[in-house]
Amino acid sequence: MQDVLHPAGVQAEHILRLWHGTLALCALVVVLVAGAVLLALWRARRGRVHSAPDLAPLEGSENIDRPRRAIVRASGLSALGLAALLWADVQTSRALAQLPAEQALRIELTGRQWWWQAVYDDPLSGARFTTANELHLPVGRAAIITLRSDDVIHTLWVPNLHGKKDMLPGRVTEIRKMTGMPA
Repeated sequence: MQDVLHPAGVQAEHILRLWHGTLALCALVVVLVAGAVLLALWRARRGRVHSAPDLAPLEGSENIDRPRRAIVRASGLSALGLAALLWADVQTSRALAQLPAEQALRIELTGRQWWWQAVYDDPLSGARFTTANELHLPVGRAAIITLRSDDVIHTLWVPNLHGKKDMLPGRVTEIRKMTGMPA
């Protein structure tokens, strides 16, 4: 069963940690913004149904130092949050790229218009064979998958193992995967 929340590979675990961190930061932002809105509503002046409108803020000068400081603080916190997400993304990208390539199973996966072609090349056994529409990965062993497309744009996504990777005609991309150890 394919489920992004149950990683079966080293890369998927890194991606899941990044997702959890992003979710936590976004949840914190939602709570802070909702709190600010509730505070503003609680502090707002309230009039009665038949009371005259309060035009005093329109006639006098406003003290804009306090709102300006709040905006500067909020902007600074937003910049820190974005910087933290950028740092986490860079660390995740580095972790995804650091898979050892020695003795890795090499698979050339070509997206055709109506099917997938997988060519396996095993350096350990010297075996080379081709399958259609199926991708089989060994457990506990690194695999380097070269992605190609000859005719249309494809997207490869194996949720338990890695993020999505687009395949464009004429461009070659690569995914390095390491599946988890057998249970």
